[in-house]
Amino acid sequence: MEKTVNEQIKAILPGVEEKKILATLTTYKIGGPADYFFEAETTESLVKAAAAAKFLGLPLLVIGGGSNILISDEGFRGLVVKTKNQEIKFSQDGAITAGAGVRLRDLADFFYDNSLKGMEWAAGIPGTVGGAVKGNAGSAPGSICDIVRRVYFFDIDARDPVIRSYSAQECGFSYRESIFKKNGSLIIVYCEITGEPGKAEDIKKEMDEFFARKKESQPLEYPSAGSVFKNPKDMFAAKLIDECGLKGRTIGKAMISKKHANFIINTGGASASDVKALIMLAKSEVKKKFNLELEEEIKII
Repeated sequence: MEKTVNEQIKAILPGVEEKKILATLTTYKIGGPADYFFEAETTESLVKAAAAAKFLGLPLLVIGGGSNILISDEGFRGLVVKTKNQEIKFSQDGAITAGAGVRLRDLADFFYDNSLKGMEWAAGIPGTVGGAVKGNAGSAPGSICDIVRRVYFFDIDARDPVIRSYSAQECGFSYRESIFKKNGSLIIVYCEITGEPGKAEDIKKEMDEFFARKKESQPLEYPSAGSVFKNPKDMFAAKLIDECGLKGRTIGKAMISKKHANFIINTGGASASDVKALIMLAKSEVKKKFNLELEEEIKII
C-alpha cells in the first residue's frame, strides 16, 4: 500500500511537526498553522528538508528569526523550515564563517568580542544572517553587504542541489535587495564575512548609540516586522505616511505607529488581515497625495 505524504515526510524528516502555529516564530506574533514544520540545525538537514519538500510536492518556506515577514491567518500549506545552524567561527584565512541561522545580535556581539568593526548597526535588530543577506538588511550608515565576502547556497530547483557560492559582487546587492530575494529557489546556508580591526570600547560605544537611537525612534515595545515599506529614492516612507495623517490609525488590533509611521505594530491580538488592511490604506493614501507607489519591504506569506 502506497504511503501517504504524512507518512513519507515523517519517515524522511524525524522530528517534523504538524500544525505548528507560526505566530510563535515571528516577530509580529501573527500567523496561522503550517501543515509541517521542521528545525534544521545543520546544513545537511536544511538540504534534506528542502529536497523532501520538492520530492513530496510541498511548497517550501524557509525562515530565520521570523522578522520582516507577515504570515497569513490561514498559515502555510506546505513545509516550513527554520534555520538553526548557528555556528560562528574564524576560517583559516581569518574570515568569519556564520551559519544562516546565526542571530544578527549574536554576530554583532562576536564582532565586538573580537574587536572588529562593521556590525555596530545591527545592535537591537532581530533576524538572522540568512534573512539579512537575502534582504540586504541594514540601518544607516551600514548594511550587511558591506561585510559579506561570499555566500554559500543551494538551488532547490536544481537536479542535484549541491552547495555553491557567490562572491559579494555576484549576489546583486542593492537597497534591500539581492539575487536571493529575487530568486526564491536559492536557499542560503552560510556566509563568509569580514570585519575591520577596531577598538572594543569604540565599537561598544557605537553599538550602544545605535540601539539608543532605535529605542527612541522606533516602537520596540510592540511586536512588528520592522519597516513595512522601502524608502523611495531620496525620500522617507515614514514621512510620506505621516504627512497623509495616518499615524495612530488602527484597524482591528493593528496600528500605524504613533512613534514611527513606517512601522505597523501589533497592539495585542492583531490579525494578518488587520495589518494587510493598513498596508493597503497607507499605499492608497500616499499614492493619492504624492502620486508615489510605496513598495513593501516585508514579505507577505
